[in-house]
Amino acid sequence: MHDLLRKIFGIRQKRKALPASAVPAVGASLIRDGITMKVTVPLDEELWDWMLLSDWRVVNVRHERRSHVKLPDSALKHLVAANHENRAKVHAHLIQTLSTKSK
Repeated sequence: MHDLLRKIFGIRQKRKALPASAVPAVGASLIRDGITMKVTVPLDEELWDWMLLSDWRVVNVRHERRSHVKLPDSALKHLVAANHENRAKVHAHLIQTLSTKSK
């Protein structure tokens, strides 16, 4: 009911972007534009800084109720294995293959 009233009166507020945080531990969830990814391998500081610049953030909500599309667990391994020059290409390929699978 509360949600319906907020929708009718137009008082919904867009959520603010999550703040940048320290390097996430293994097992944490990351989110970016409705896409989630699980941290399956330890991240180094340089890769995490790159991911922050690519708008990835740590989900700090215990029970996330919003619906998201999940990247496979191997996605982060591909990013870690990619060198600095190819990282953006690998990232774009992961997002692109995910978007074609979800259609």
